[in-house]
Amino acid sequence: MIRKGFTLLEMLIAVSIFAIIGAMAFNGLNQLLKNEEILHVRMVSLQILHKTFITMQRDLSQASARPVRDPLGAEQDAFIASQRNTYWLEFTRSGRNNPLGWRRSAMMRVAYAIEDDQWVRYFWPVLDSAPGMQPERDVLLSGIRVQTIRFLGEEHEWFQTWPPPSVEKNKGMTMLPKAVEWIMDVPYFGSVRRIVVLSS
Repeated sequence: MIRKGFTLLEMLIAVSIFAIIGAMAFNGLNQLLKNEEILHVRMVSLQILHKTFITMQRDLSQASARPVRDPLGAEQDAFIASQRNTYWLEFTRSGRNNPLGWRRSAMMRVAYAIEDDQWVRYFWPVLDSAPGMQPERDVLLSGIRVQTIRFLGEEHEWFQTWPPPSVEKNKGMTMLPKAVEWIMDVPYFGSVRRIVVLSS
């Protein structure tokens, strides 16, 4: 009995079919890996964004009406905010951690600003700065643009700067907003809005 094998044409057709199936499988696997990578990047970005919000909420919710002195000895308001300043937000806050029980103040001075496309947090080890003292610097977010920061006053009016322009200097020294709202453009998530109510 003669056993009939595959013809050359049949072999070419079979090889072509396997090649097409292999290419489709490779493209599907490649797309799956790309989607997984995009998902991972977005998850990391979401975690960083959440950490930023927690940090800002922690700072702002513990804002204190304690003015400070700059390196030249001049008094600065407890809470200062203007997009024209070096720091967009600068204020005194309480609740500074002291795990070793050192004899020092529980208050600290913190600030926030944009450098290029980075949202940066600063803090000083003491409230009243000495000449030449530089703050610690921590980049919270990259690739962002803050659109709006505004502050809620006593009469439930929103202001772009703090203290409000109409407030007397002596009163403004210890005056805190009722709430702070900011809106920023964030990679992958677009425009994000956040409001923090101050405890005082």
